[in-house]
Amino acid sequence: MFVSAFDLYRIGLGPSSAHTTGPMRAARRFVDTLEADGVFFQARRVNIDLYGSIACNGRDQGTDRAILAGLCGEAPDAVDPRTLAARSAHIQAEGQLLLNGTERIAFDPATDLVFHVDKAFADQNNAMRFTAKNARGETLSTHLYFSTGDGEVVADGEARSARSTIRVPYPFATAQELLAQGHAHGKKIADMARTNEQALRSPGEVRAGLLHFAASMRNAVERGLATSDSLPGGRPRRAAMQAAAIAGTDPSLAAWAAIFATAVAEENASGGRVVAAPSNGSAGPMAAVLHQ
Repeated sequence: MFVSAFDLYRIGLGPSSAHTTGPMRAARRFVDTLEADGVFFQARRVNIDLYGSIACNGRDQGTDRAILAGLCGEAPDAVDPRTLAARSAHIQAEGQLLLNGTERIAFDPATDLVFHVDKAFADQNNAMRFTAKNARGETLSTHLYFSTGDGEVVADGEARSARSTIRVPYPFATAQELLAQGHAHGKKIADMARTNEQALRSPGEVRAGLLHFAASMRNAVERGLATSDSLPGGRPRRAAMQAAAIAGTDPSLAAWAAIFATAVAEENASGGRVVAAPSNGSAGPMAAVLHQ
């Protein structure tokens, strides 16, 4: 089964690809659906109902702030994480939000965004129902989405990406098969990976996309090292202190890798932007290796 790097790596916000990045994508997708269905300008209120794990853990992981940003047209790979809390507070104070950044609608987070901690779907752990209503309170559109992990969102009845059906020049299902392909064709793993990616995208798109992932990983490391603010809950960050402690010495690459991975983990915990590899929780090690 071939898994593209563009499926494996996803740029999003911490602390959870399932509870933060996914919900923001779902909210923006719902707004796009309203526009596609021709009812966007009729919408005067949007209600969101959360179920399952995302309802139980959402408040602690910024699900509400992520959804509000998505409704305002923001994307997890582009929004400034530092604006989410202020935006949420402004919406709560004003009782309004700018749908897709253009149309002002009434919105009260206390009643329009409901965490159903006592309800869940049997086969999906992170469910979100979005409902748009007109000025008379009539339902214009309602859609149920599931945050399936790694930042991926699927609509009710929609199949997840069928990655196993993708045909590439060098298919493999195990590491042993990958090595056998290399020996049989006289190719390096990196060369085969690039050729497989170019079966799906142009060489320019592959190069630009991979460079974008790498830049985002470097930025996460650098932000983590440059930030000394406490983490949510009041615990101090360690990466910046650890880096300062070994400055001027000759530490091993492994020591630096551990510090870089910690910097990304702390950036993720604080709601910053990281590159899921494939989840937010495992974003640190890959970024640390590339940052060496």
